[in-house]
Order: sequence, then structure tokens, then C-alpha cells
Amino acid sequence: MAVFISHSSEDRRWHDTVARLLDVAGIKRWNPAEMIPGLRLDQQLKQGIDVCDACLFVGTAHSIRSQWCLAELGAFWGAGKEVVPWLADTSINIRKLPPQFQHLVWADDPKKAVAALRDAVSRSATAGELIPVEATRQDMAALPAVTAILNNPHVLPRHARLIQFSGDKIRPVIELLLKRGARVDLLLAHPMQLLRNPHVDFRIFQMGKMATFHRTVDADFSREEKDRLCIRYYLEPASLRGLAVDDALCCLGWYTHRGDSDQGDSDEGYWLRGHDNASIIGRSPRPGHDPLRDMFDRAWSRMWEAAVPRSEDDRNITNLLRYQGGSSERVVIEGVVVSGHGVASGASSPGGVGTLHQQKDALGRFIDWAEFWPGTINVCIAPRVCAWRRKTPTIRNLKWSAEQPAEDFGLSRCRIDVMGLNRPAWVYFPLPGTKTQHIHEASIVEIVAPRIEGLRKGQVVSLTLNGVDLAID
Repeated sequence: MAVFISHSSEDRRWHDTVARLLDVAGIKRWNPAEMIPGLRLDQQLKQGIDVCDACLFVGTAHSIRSQWCLAELGAFWGAGKEVVPWLADTSINIRKLPPQFQHLVWADDPKKAVAALRDAVSRSATAGELIPVEATRQDMAALPAVTAILNNPHVLPRHARLIQFSGDKIRPVIELLLKRGARVDLLLAHPMQLLRNPHVDFRIFQMGKMATFHRTVDADFSREEKDRLCIRYYLEPASLRGLAVDDALCCLGWYTHRGDSDQGDSDEGYWLRGHDNASIIGRSPRPGHDPLRDMFDRAWSRMWEAAVPRSEDDRNITNLLRYQGGSSERVVIEGVVVSGHGVASGASSPGGVGTLHQQKDALGRFIDWAEFWPGTINVCIAPRVCAWRRKTPTIRNLKWSAEQPAEDFGLSRCRIDVMGLNRPAWVYFPLPGTKTQHIHEASIVEIVAPRIEGLRKGQVVSLTLNGVDLAID
């Protein structure tokens, strides 16, 4: 349990007095000195209030007139959390306080206020424990129990460490941790590991899961959440999978590797056999004695130190996932460049502002506009047609214009071969169910690519498309 000290910035000495008493009593407190410069003050205060279960209000002539303090108290009262008021300025006449303060039972000494908070800590101690649950024989069966642990309103996660393979199955847990304000350090397998596997179908399947996870992180997490998510890639095979949050080991599982696989021999002398060992969930019932957590901590430290940060290897990771795992089949098809509606580039729009320019920020999470031209190349592949195959769009519910309803979009990496040059590109796919104007025929594939000088209507081009994202019939 942590305590929030609500005080006026002009009463720093009173804050420091009660902060020292809390520290001596062993009561955790939210420290405003740890706020990050450059981020919004109101958002950081809200996060501080969210992580705390009680509030100690420092009553002075300054704080009872402070709108910030009133808002902080209102947040704690509204959430049903305990508020202990300390009348630090004894010259104040309690009967003359604003109405919202008059019903409070005030402590006239900081030690009494801390004692009241200690009682509150004691009352919530049982509720604040991470309750162990039974082990399960399947990883997926462990996820609901782990989610229930992390959703405990009395325990707010601060720092989580995960060892996973592709990250796709644990994504809901990562989302929950980030939503609750935790910093998440995530170890994933490097895609190079899969290139050693001789079984193409298995390699493509796992690469596809890795690619999907990375697209989800880039598309669905806010900038602030991504700042709290640090991903590194381990290069050597690892049997251990686990999740540790602060001082608790929430989940631990492991895999079996062996040289002779049921699916064939591995040249590397090992094989990933699968989810056939138990997952242990919860914390050790004996304080100070947790050999499983000690094992996880040792493995984590060694792997984290040796792992490759995503920031240092992002281009290599992206390239591997793009062609090794981005599709279970590559579809190569020829088409002819045709005229479009002219609205994407703005050629036929009032003021010359195209739809891609209006969608630029959302699309820019995927498309590098420093490299790609903000317009589309319309390629007709008739008599064949193209449809979005995935169940979910890449970008959902984008309200890019006040005059248009929100739309869903699919984006898929591809390559375009024209005039002897092979260039990286994207298929830009507004999903028909949400698009109301300028709807193309199903035989038209819209391509976003670098500017191609000399490209003209009627020219034949070759497209290499992703068969997981797109269906060509």
C-alpha cells in the first residue's frame, strides 16, 4: 500500500516532515520528486493518485485554497479511498474552513496522522497480497489467473519482467500492465533463432506471430505506453518462460528441448517441444524463501544483459519479419497502372489536400513519409480481385475528416517492380464496410510507394503481395 501526500507546493517543509515519518514507519509513499520532466503535471499526478490507496492531506492556509489539492482530495473521495487529514497550520480555525473540510476528523499531530495511516495499511494488508493459485498444465489456462492477480485493485504493478517467445499470447497481460502504469521489460526470441529451424511451416507460423505482435505494439499502444515498454531479443534457445511483477513471481513455465523431434531431426541438436510443462502462479507462501523466483531472477539477469535491444536492431528485426514471417505465401501478380479518383494525392481535391495527407499521422506509425510519396498508385489486376484477409484491420475507427464517418484501414507491406526497379511499398486498403465514398473496384490494388519518376497510366508492373494479409482470387 502506498500513500499520497496532498499538499501545497508552498508547504514543502510540512511535506518533508510527514514524509520522513512515513519513511521511518516503513509506509511507502508516492514521491513527487520522481515525476518526469516534460510530461504533463496533471497526468503524472493522476498516475500518483491511481497507485496510492490512501491520502494524507496537509492542511494549511495554502492547501485549503489550492484547486490542485481540492482535485486530489476529490479523486480519493470519489474512488472510496481513505483520507487522513492533518492540520499542520494550527492557527486555522476549523469552524471557518470551507464546507468540504468541516466534516473531517483532523489529526492535530503528524505522528497521529501517520499512526492512522499505519492502521489503514494493516487493514488492507490481506487484500494487498498476491494470492497463489494452483499450477496448470497449459500456458493458456494460466492467463486468466495471471490477469486476475494483476487486476487486484489493492496492488498496483510498478515494474514487470517477462521472458516470452513471440509475445502474441502474453499481449493482453502486457496491455494490462501498461494500462495500470507499470514499466515493462520484455525478453523475446530473436527471429534469427527461427531461421535455424529446418521446418519451413513451423518457421513461417512463428514468424507470422512475431510480426503480428510487433504490428500490434506499434499500432495499438500510445506513445507514453511505448516509452514504458522496453523490448530486447535473446539469441540463444531458452526453455524458461515467466512473469515477475515487483517482488512477486506471478507465473513460471518451461519448455522441453530434445535432439530428436517427432517432426524430424534438427541439425542444431535441439527442438522446441511445446507447452507440456506446468505453469506455477503466485508468490511463495514462505517470506524470504522463494527458490523459483531466485531461479527466474538469475536467468533474467543473464539473458537481459546478453540480449539485443530493439532500438539497436530494429531494422534487421523488421526485415526478417517482413519476408520470413510476414506471410505464409508470397503472391506475385502483374497489373496495369490505371487512373484513380485523385483524392488520395489531392489532385482532384479542393485546395490540393489529399486524403493521405489528412491521414498522415495515423499512417505514419507504419509508413515512413520521408521515403514514401503521399499518394497512391492504382494497379488493376483484373480479372482477379483483391480482398483484405485478416480478421482485424491495421488501423481501426480512424476519424480523419469531420465530413466522413470513421473508417478502418488495412496496411500490408509489399514490393513493386517497374521499369527494372524493385522497390518497397505498402498496400493501402480502406475496408469496404466502413468506406462510403470513392470506392474502387475489387480488382484495383492501391499502392503507396516512393516517388517513381516516369511512371504513367497503362504501364505494366509486378506486385509481390503478402498472402496472409491479402486474398487474391
